[in-house]
Amino acid sequence: MAPGSEYRVHTRFSPDGAVLLGVAKANGGTETPLGEEVPVPGVSHVPGRTLVVRVRVRGASPTTIDAKVWAVGAPEPSGWQVTRTDAEEALQSAGAVGVRASLSDSSVLDGPVRFSVDDLNATSPK
Repeated sequence: MAPGSEYRVHTRFSPDGAVLLGVAKANGGTETPLGEEVPVPGVSHVPGRTLVVRVRVRGASPTTIDAKVWAVGAPEPSGWQVTRTDAEEALQSAGAVGVRASLSDSSVLDGPVRFSVDDLNATSPK
């Protein structure tokens, strides 16, 4: 995979507590959404609630990116909540796995923001 090129799965919290899930690609410093972000039914952001995000990336030309999110303690959704495909040449080889958190400049907060990662697993199908 070309340096600076990657697929990204976004889990965003809207001010009304809705959780949005989306997929984008980054190439050459430009991020391009792969379709619209979608609200996740039955999942809301509540301070202190832990969410689980599962992502599956498979294939090449096209690559398929699947994602889902749910609250700890709730059953895992049986299907993928977002599926996107892309065949951009610079992104069609093996890459790395990473996690990043960001906070928009327009966020209005009443307290500290805490982001943590637990049990990050990256596996390859056999």
